[in-house]
Amino acid sequence: MMVSVTSFIAVALCACTEDQDKQVGTCEVEALRLYPEQSLVEGNNVASYVEACMRAHGYGWSPAAHNNCFLGPRMHANSACYVPTVWPWDEIDRIVYQKR
Repeated sequence: MMVSVTSFIAVALCACTEDQDKQVGTCEVEALRLYPEQSLVEGNNVASYVEACMRAHGYGWSPAAHNNCFLGPRMHANSACYVPTVWPWDEIDRIVYQKR
């Protein structure tokens, strides 16, 4: 039983992070189309748009949630800085990445 639960969590997490990576990329492209005069590094509107776009797709900004979220100029484009806010993905994320 424990093996099947672990397998489910592993498969679900892989699917979730892959979707998360794709979504942050999509949000970034949309932001650059909307604000072509701004760069990914220095554009406050780009960063705000990416964060709002991710929120609209079920991911919350939480840079402290994972060790893979590296803070820096392009942190808004780092999918590890977002956590799922929709059940069951939020629970899976909480269980797998809970602080010890």
